[in-house]
Parts: sequence; structure tokens; C-alpha cells
Amino acid sequence: MTLTEYMTLYRKTDGWIAEKTGYSRTHINRVRRGISRPSWSLVSAIQKATKNKVEPGDWHGQEL
Repeated sequence: MTLTEYMTLYRKTDGWIAEKTGYSRTHINRVRRGISRPSWSLVSAIQKATKNKVEPGDWHGQEL
């Protein structure tokens, strides 16, 4: 599932993801919208924060 799908389904905000991952809300928003590419450390942090609902393979279409 994509990060946006997860956030919609579980009613999470960019701020919530930012707090759980240690990245800024602005950076999370830019990555989620495809403006910035996520680093492997961010992908891993998101996977952990979402309890494996958003996995590295879910970032297809974005060069990591």
C-alpha cells in the first residue's frame, strides 16, 4: 500500500508520520507527493512506523 493510501485508511497526517520517523512534516509531504525521493533510511522508518503496511516494494515508480 502506498503511504498516501495508508494515511487515508488510518487517518494519519504528514505530521504524525514526521513525528514517528524523525523527519520534518514538509519532507514527508514532499516525498508522499513524489516531489522528493525517499532515502532508504526514510523508507525503513516509514515501514516501522506503519507496522509494515508500507514496505520498500510499495515505493515502485519512485527511484530509491
